[in-house]
Amino acid sequence: MKKLTAILLVLALVLSLGACGAKPSAASDAGYYKIDSLNDGDQTYDAEALEAFGMGDLYILLNEDGTGYLDLGLGERTALTWEAGKVTADGETLSYTLEDGKLTITDGSTSMTFIRSDGTPPTAAVTEQDNGADSSDVSTGAADPASGELSGDTYTIQSAEEFTDIDGNPAIRFYFDYTNNSNEIRYPYQNIECRAEQAGYELVDTYTSSDEDVPEYGNLFLNVQPGVTIRCIQECAYQPDGGVVSFVLSDYSDGTLTMQFDPENLPGRPEELEMPAITEPVWTAGMEAEGVYADDYYIKIDHYEYAESFTGVPVVCVYFEFTNNSDEEQNFFMATSYMAMQDGVELQTTWANEDIPEEDNRDVDIAPGESIMAAVCFELRSNSPVEVILEDFWNDAYIGLVIPAA
Repeated sequence: MKKLTAILLVLALVLSLGACGAKPSAASDAGYYKIDSLNDGDQTYDAEALEAFGMGDLYILLNEDGTGYLDLGLGERTALTWEAGKVTADGETLSYTLEDGKLTITDGSTSMTFIRSDGTPPTAAVTEQDNGADSSDVSTGAADPASGELSGDTYTIQSAEEFTDIDGNPAIRFYFDYTNNSNEIRYPYQNIECRAEQAGYELVDTYTSSDEDVPEYGNLFLNVQPGVTIRCIQECAYQPDGGVVSFVLSDYSDGTLTMQFDPENLPGRPEELEMPAITEPVWTAGMEAEGVYADDYYIKIDHYEYAESFTGVPVVCVYFEFTNNSDEEQNFFMATSYMAMQDGVELQTTWANEDIPEEDNRDVDIAPGESIMAAVCFELRSNSPVEVILEDFWNDAYIGLVIPAA
């Protein structure tokens, strides 16, 4: 999972901020293309595999006027321009081929293949629906939240406030809550898109300096257990005197949730979301703390210890004994998908303040038949027990351990 995500991030960075204006020389290439496969030079992921990773909705749109965008499902919709055989963004150009309805973008040894679709791109398909929000009302001061279901989960737009972004410009921060109504672990951005509009234009994402981040920063991509609620934010550059701002959450089935805000009277930061403590975790119930993982490896959650991060935050450092039973060199980081959860929400990884050599072992390749001890530190958010989980998406197998409350 991490390897695949890293590949997509590389492509997202290559196709970064878009420009506009290039005119295509072959309008027949224009169209809506959905992801069909991804190849990183060593391995090919087909549509079914990408769907299993939650990446089955990736797509590229080429408009007849030479504009378009690539949606990688990573919180970024990358604008682009194109002409026959080339896509360009921010001065970077990648080649593509189109044959039998399949469009392939290549970057070195990595390629993504999309297949032409007669459907409508998700963003174009969005229509206003009544999901608990009245988009005709503008939120001023203390306003009632707008709540509704998208892709089966509950989203509630709470509020908005102004802040100053990293470049010293005015920006607006939207707050919304996510509740996982499914029977599986999900993250808030998995099945939706976020956007903000003002005066007919979509606002550009922005951010503030790390020392001014609000606690909710990054929550959009944290895994959440069933029945648990987490608060998220979206930050955009905007014009304080530019008129009403609409914040929109949408899924891929024409569902939308909208709330409008008056920049001259923003509600401000909402009251803190209380996250109930989970004192008796059940997700890892029945899991073994060691076993065969992904057929080719054997992993044991060996032990743990409490420490502090390099920023002084309390952490729990978990030690994994990793045995490579494959026929080639491999390292713990690339071979596994691990996480730790507390009160039903994924914990951020970090580095310990003290020198722990095993932390550096995570990306050390070991030969077939060899073992290594690797450590990962997780930032604690409460005194609740911690669930450590290793997921094997191919075999639907799990290794897990509950670390008692500190």
